[in-house]
Amino acid sequence: MQWKNTWFLLVGLLVFSGCSKDEPADDQDVADGAGAVEQPPEALAEGVLGEVNGIPVSAEQFLLMIEPYPDRMKENLQGREYVFNALVDHLLLEGEAKRMGLDRDPDYMRKVDSYRRNLLANSLFEKVNQGGFEVTVEEALEYFKAHPEEFDRPEKVQVRHILLADKSEAQNVLKQIRKGGSFEKLARELSLDASTRSRGGDLGPFAKEQRPELASAAFALKKPGEVKGPVKTKRGFHLLQLVRRIEAKKDTFEGIKDSLQSRLRARKRQQVKKDLLQRLREEAQIQLDKQSLEALQIPMGGR
Repeated sequence: MQWKNTWFLLVGLLVFSGCSKDEPADDQDVADGAGAVEQPPEALAEGVLGEVNGIPVSAEQFLLMIEPYPDRMKENLQGREYVFNALVDHLLLEGEAKRMGLDRDPDYMRKVDSYRRNLLANSLFEKVNQGGFEVTVEEALEYFKAHPEEFDRPEKVQVRHILLADKSEAQNVLKQIRKGGSFEKLARELSLDASTRSRGGDLGPFAKEQRPELASAAFALKKPGEVKGPVKTKRGFHLLQLVRRIEAKKDTFEGIKDSLQSRLRARKRQQVKKDLLQRLREEAQIQLDKQSLEALQIPMGGR
């Protein structure tokens, strides 16, 4: 049991972050890259599929490993052999890590503890709400009819822009464009907007309420390639060029049924979590020393 738990945690902490469950290419032998499977010993214990350096590989471990793979990998011996080899790789890595003493490394132990706590919390939600996250087609349709505004897609425009510091500079650049200069090229060379400069000033599609400071001028553009400006905002002066207009439309239930069911399931999960945490907080005794929290030295940089 201890060996199994160690293996499971290693998969959660190391394998799935570094050794992905990549599938073989269609034209690749499934055994390639994972190492050839050795012939099994003449006799193995019941429920044991193989051994790695004398350590048994159980059917239970294999089933856990193959679970996230697609059905086509589960239905034939080649696919199963490929996954078995992937499992062997993980076990070899675990053995080498133990040989190097990494299983006793403080940083590893902290990660194990964090993973254990997260896994336990997720297990709680699953246990308390078994079968409680299902959303039927009828439920989704009822929501669709009750919230029509969520499924109205407003008209959008996609424009490029060039952001400049002052009006006179913007007017000079506009003259270059009127004479045949490439809007996209000038945006790459001159625009002060670093986030769109590499895309030739492309702001992507947006509705009026998403960029109210540019909406009036942007939605006045009618034909692709048409240019307008300078438009003054808090950031400076913008030149705008229309890429395309996207007409308003309304989603059909059949078109969004699956995504809506998925969204409503996620909403149920969040509500269950919120309700559970609210109850636990009401029952718990929680203290916080804000002075100590503020004084705590935290390394910066993140991951």
